[in-house]
Amino acid sequence: MIRRVLLIGAGAIGMLHAVKLAKCPGVSLQLVADAARRQRYKECGLYFNDEAFDFVFADAPFPAELIIIATKFPHYREALDAIAPFVHKETILLPVLNGISSAAIAREAFPQAKVVSGFFLGHASVRTGMRVYHDGVGKTSIGAVDDPDSAGEVSKVKALFDAAGIPVDVPCDMRAALWKKFILNIGVNQTSAFFRADYGTIQQNRKMLDFAEKLMGEAFAVAQREKVAVSADAVAEAMQVIRTMPPDAKTSMLQDVESDRPTEIDLFSGELLRRAAKYGMTLPANAEVWQKLGVDAK
Repeated sequence: MIRRVLLIGAGAIGMLHAVKLAKCPGVSLQLVADAARRQRYKECGLYFNDEAFDFVFADAPFPAELIIIATKFPHYREALDAIAPFVHKETILLPVLNGISSAAIAREAFPQAKVVSGFFLGHASVRTGMRVYHDGVGKTSIGAVDDPDSAGEVSKVKALFDAAGIPVDVPCDMRAALWKKFILNIGVNQTSAFFRADYGTIQQNRKMLDFAEKLMGEAFAVAQREKVAVSADAVAEAMQVIRTMPPDAKTSMLQDVESDRPTEIDLFSGELLRRAAKYGMTLPANAEVWQKLGVDAK
């Protein structure tokens, strides 16, 4: 079983994995953080559902067996630079970022390593300072995309997550699964940030629901042009997810907007618009979101 694990990004998604791995017998988990973040962690502590965690931080490079990258996309390149001293030819890289491009970026940065694609789907986590809250609903999906030789690494990561009690799924078609999550994010994350609305507000507002559906319809059209095997009912299923989320929950993108943090807009409408341009497609709804929220990403 994988034993030497490194994690970068102790935010909402990173903590969901870190707290379980830290308690898993036989697993040595260390976190990577720059000096400023480590000082904040030392002063304020790291909490998950109000339980304090005293994580070990990596002071010197070691050959990590698995590196989980759970930063937000605006900090992704910085994170890849930070983990470089820990990557060797046997290292498995697992980005669990939103979007559809993080695995390809990691593979380009570290061609000597094995890259496993991943994402979390479930109820939104809430981060308040150094405290993360989550109700436990959700799972991490992992799989190989454009790299059939990494099937063995997928099995190793699944075995680790099973041992740690991390809910995990291995989709038959990981590329389609990534796009299905991407379509959902395109709709709900962007709608929530565009209107500054939590799930409950969106659920009760026909205009917002229609806007989310338009955003996702455009994403589905691009998926078809990219020949991704996303089912025809992907948008309808995503709409049902939106309708059944906890009403008082907020998407990560809305939390970023409210906290004046960089958003992942370039990962959503930015990425989608770039791909659509290759096919001469226009995406009016996503272009409207990009025009309003993409200023800092341009």
